[in-house]
Amino acid sequence: AEIALRNREEFISSIVENIPDMIFIKDAKDLKFVRVNKAAEQLLGLKRSDLIGKSDFDFFTKEQAEFFTKNDRKVLGQGIKLDIEAEPIKTSRGERLLHTKKIPIPDENGNPAYVLGISEDITEHKALEAQLITRAREFRTLVENIPDFIVRYNKDLVRTFVNSAWEKASGLTEKQVVNVSIDKIPGVKQPVIAEYEEKLRSVLRTGESQTIEFEWTNAHGDALNLEYTIVPEYDQTGAIKGVLAVGHDLTHRKQIEAALTKSQAELETLFGAMTDVIFVGDSEGRYLEIPETNPSLLYKPSQDLIGKTLHEVFPKEQADFFLSHITEALETNKSVNFEYCLQIREEEIWFNASISPMIDNKILMVARDISRHKEAETERLARLHFFRSMDRINRAIQGVDNLEGMMSDVLDTMLTIFKCDRARLINPCDPDSTTWTVAMERSQPDFPCVVPKNVALALEPADAELFGLLRNASGPVQLHPTSDHPIGEAIAQRCQVKSMIASAVYPKIGKPWAIGLDQCSHPRIWTEHEERLVQAIAERVGDAITSLLSIRELRASEERYRLIAENTADVIHILSLDLKSKYVSPSVKNNFGYSVQEALGKKLEELLPPDSVKKVHEILAYQLSLEQDKSVDPNRSVLIELEEYHKDGRIIPVELSASFLRDDHQQPLSILTVIRNITKRKQAQMELVESEQKFRSLAESIPDNIIRHDLNKSIVYFNKNMINATDVDLSTEIGRGVSKKIMATSPPGYLEKLDRVIQFGTQEELEIQVRNQAGEMRMHNIRFVPERDGNGKIIGVIAVGRDITEIKQVQESLRKLFHAVEQSPVSIMIANTEAKIEYVNPQFTLVTGYTSEEALGRNPRFLKSGNLPPEFYTNMWDTISSGKIWHGEFHNRKKNGTFYFESASISPVFDDDGSITHYIAIKEDITTHKMLEQQLRQAQKMEAIGQLAGGVAHDFNNMLGVIIGYSELGLRKVDQSQAIYSDLTEIFKAANRSADLTRQLLTFARKQTVVPKVINLNETINGMLKMLQRLLTERITLHWKPGVNLWKIKMDPTQVDQVLANLCVNGRDAIDGIGEIVIGTSNQTLNDAYCALNPELLPGNYVLLTVSDNGAGMDEATRDRIFEPFFTTKETGKGTGLGLATIYGIIKQNDAYINVESKPGVGSTFNVYLPAVMDDRETTNPGVDATQYDHLGDKTVLVVEDELSILRLTQEILENLGYRVLTANSPKQALSIAKEHNHIDILITDVIMP
Repeated sequence: AEIALRNREEFISSIVENIPDMIFIKDAKDLKFVRVNKAAEQLLGLKRSDLIGKSDFDFFTKEQAEFFTKNDRKVLGQGIKLDIEAEPIKTSRGERLLHTKKIPIPDENGNPAYVLGISEDITEHKALEAQLITRAREFRTLVENIPDFIVRYNKDLVRTFVNSAWEKASGLTEKQVVNVSIDKIPGVKQPVIAEYEEKLRSVLRTGESQTIEFEWTNAHGDALNLEYTIVPEYDQTGAIKGVLAVGHDLTHRKQIEAALTKSQAELETLFGAMTDVIFVGDSEGRYLEIPETNPSLLYKPSQDLIGKTLHEVFPKEQADFFLSHITEALETNKSVNFEYCLQIREEEIWFNASISPMIDNKILMVARDISRHKEAETERLARLHFFRSMDRINRAIQGVDNLEGMMSDVLDTMLTIFKCDRARLINPCDPDSTTWTVAMERSQPDFPCVVPKNVALALEPADAELFGLLRNASGPVQLHPTSDHPIGEAIAQRCQVKSMIASAVYPKIGKPWAIGLDQCSHPRIWTEHEERLVQAIAERVGDAITSLLSIRELRASEERYRLIAENTADVIHILSLDLKSKYVSPSVKNNFGYSVQEALGKKLEELLPPDSVKKVHEILAYQLSLEQDKSVDPNRSVLIELEEYHKDGRIIPVELSASFLRDDHQQPLSILTVIRNITKRKQAQMELVESEQKFRSLAESIPDNIIRHDLNKSIVYFNKNMINATDVDLSTEIGRGVSKKIMATSPPGYLEKLDRVIQFGTQEELEIQVRNQAGEMRMHNIRFVPERDGNGKIIGVIAVGRDITEIKQVQESLRKLFHAVEQSPVSIMIANTEAKIEYVNPQFTLVTGYTSEEALGRNPRFLKSGNLPPEFYTNMWDTISSGKIWHGEFHNRKKNGTFYFESASISPVFDDDGSITHYIAIKEDITTHKMLEQQLRQAQKMEAIGQLAGGVAHDFNNMLGVIIGYSELGLRKVDQSQAIYSDLTEIFKAANRSADLTRQLLTFARKQTVVPKVINLNETINGMLKMLQRLLTERITLHWKPGVNLWKIKMDPTQVDQVLANLCVNGRDAIDGIGEIVIGTSNQTLNDAYCALNPELLPGNYVLLTVSDNGAGMDEATRDRIFEPFFTTKETGKGTGLGLATIYGIIKQNDAYINVESKPGVGSTFNVYLPAVMDDRETTNPGVDATQYDHLGDKTVLVVEDELSILRLTQEILENLGYRVLTANSPKQALSIAKEHNHIDILITDVIMP
């Protein structure tokens, strides 16, 4: 048995020692290493003697050792195999990544006694993977040369003698056992004593020797396996006087036999876990033995290989290749590693092999399939090039804030990445355009640019064809002699190019662009990887163009508003809700004598008298109370008159218009006021009172009838002569405007004349009938004279009437018509045949901003916006000059420069002879309608995108359902020890990750952009650090100080990214030169006392996020305004002033709080208090008791699904569960099957099918 054990052990040890994987065995008691192989020594950089008897805690970090121990206990406690896909360890060769399988090894009773570990070094994909981990010897040292012992019995089977060996073995003395009968043998079971006694008596009777084996537990408690040989003892006469029992301790032999059995089981376990090809051969390459590890990788079945040489199996060249390595291994007595490729069952498979010498001139060859690693390495290099290239493109885009610079940097980078001759950007990529330009072009020195930059070029047919091709393609288009789209002769000659690749670029602003690469030196076929890279660059450039165009527009808008604020005559004053000054326009100097800084430093009580201060507080309180009423217009404004101090002490009367500035959630942030100095208006009012007194004296002394009207046509005065001149009691109409009574009793044309005088300031006359106090109808001539103030501005109308009694009734209808035109809600314009305007109504003035005086006598072309082609106006004039009515829409410009749309109808006016004398235009402002139409189109577009995204995600989910379903079925069918199990696991994981992407796509389809969730802020920031460092550039060092045991928060992670990125960029811009930014987190519990000093906070638990920089810092005035929209301390064009305002809005949206600590020259620290989530448990639905459905496996199921892959998957799953499955791929087929089968228990059907 010992010889057999040694032979088997030598064979196993030779295999294990030459396996390239690390093999180790730990005992179950204290998880110490009892055996390791040579590969373990090499990998760990430790001698075997330093490993044996030691645990993981002697070599690895505490955290890593605890991880290993946890997995070992799991293997021993559950008796399962454990496959650890990626297990990192630190070795003398650096940190390595191992693929480890841990297997329990049972003892003879079936209990786990050891942990067998097999670890494959997967750090390098092309690293040698063929060495097996030599497993340790777990056989205990066999005890040899145990001496026999003797026991003597007399005829009565009473023990008369035992030798010292027996005493040593039994733990008993001779005195204790001599003269004791056979039925008393301590530690032996009664049935064995009976058998032993029978053997003794048989020897006494027959004189023939007997043998017996039994187990004995000695006095020390040791269990011994004994073999006794019983022989007769004769006296001098030859008679049997007793028996001798010669005992032999078989314990050692039994242990060896058990160890041999255990070794065989371990070998079978080891081979069962291996996927490599293993064979034992001789020096001639003859197959001697092939363990059954992975038959699918054998060149031929093992039964066809045993006994044959390599030359009998392989072609001569291949056989010689193998024999050369066998010879090298035997001659050098060292393992030889190499790679080779075989065609097995029409599949090309790569192997990594190891040939190791054995005794008797034999070799052991172990070969491992590395095809997947080679494919993975190829794909990894391609992906690495893609990501590095996109990183270079992103670096070229980042940090450039002008379109010209970005385009130049990107094209230079593309020339380097693709090693081509020329790169360009074209705008627009529009086959329907008339012109196109090369926005940017870069080239190699040998192939200079051939098209002038930013010059409008006529769109030739070849260009239109190319642009149409790019717009209709789903990705980049190749143009070369062998492609589907060869280069047109015109483009090839113009650009001197032999191959091109181009793609359309779709910014979100304006028309599409195009980006292209030229190869001028030789024809070139672009690879699939290069096509993907061009497409990705085109998408990224589209985003960059969108961003830079938006920045350009934002800067222009910001500059316009700044110029308006700084050049208006009125004072623009922005205050916080607690009435502290935040902004004052420069006009405060001209109006009140203060400089901007002086005004900002004043309290409200220093700027306004007490009564005005009180009035402001009352109005603010009232307006804030209205915020609770959702029906109140949030864009309302308040107009009040106040008094304000001049710097020299004078009190200035002012008119103040106030409204709220609001955040993204329509909550008031501050108060915008426009203050107008009305000193001159007040003086004019006083002068008017004096003039009024003079007027009344004169009016009462003349014989004419006099009525005085204000600009609202209200009667403000009439003299005593008017009492008799009319039967209307005018005393009741003073100050009432144009009442119904006045409308009813006013002579025809009277009000129209008032309007004309008010509008044009001319003197007017009117002849009308008036019923006097006596009831007589009298004719009056009324003269309307405009009343003006000292500045010549019309302030009213004086009507002086004389009784003339004669009137022409025919003029009455004309005046009514004029009244209707003047009050029309649409613009009315009359022009003569020379297109000179002769009349415009008040609505025209209201819409265009031009008074009638400014419009009369002019050609209507002054309203042109320049956005309509000349053909438009030619067609209009051709229509109306031919006597027809023209209908259409104008895009015009108002006096203030703003554009508006009008729907117009222009009709010719004919005289009695049928000749055209005038044209009348009736126009309606439809700008609002146009805006609503545009918004509707945008909403429909976004709805279509959402529906498309949802549809794509639905179809993709169908395909993912098949992948996940079949991979999950495969995992259930395959043992974990098989190689395909890990492949299926990777497919299953990848499919689930893809499913996460489709869920995000479906989220977009529902337009859900902000999704708060419970997150760990430290983990979120960890994921941003690399991106943040790129934002900060190399000159700024980023320090990260995460808090310990940080509480969780509930917030959208994308908002965390936005807040942190903006704070870091703000800190970066504050640092001149080299500096540092520190990000930290901590838990904070705020009490009532602290919150009393910070009213925006409530007592409780918060997670504090701090961002500090050592930049220039801020003074108090700047700190007070940093969260204002559009406020920035940067130079014009260097910042929008919206970054910190955006952060403020996000913080308020999440019920959080932010403050800043800063001093000039010291730096700034932003503190963000985020409410902590102390209970992040998620509510789960109670599970369903699956046992109630156990009986359903015997039912008949009809499955209806038009997607065949899903149909087959569903069928296989249900059949595996024991169901009888009927399938149909259409409703019609389902109905047919239902008619043929009388009993169908369950129907599973797709909801929507063709």
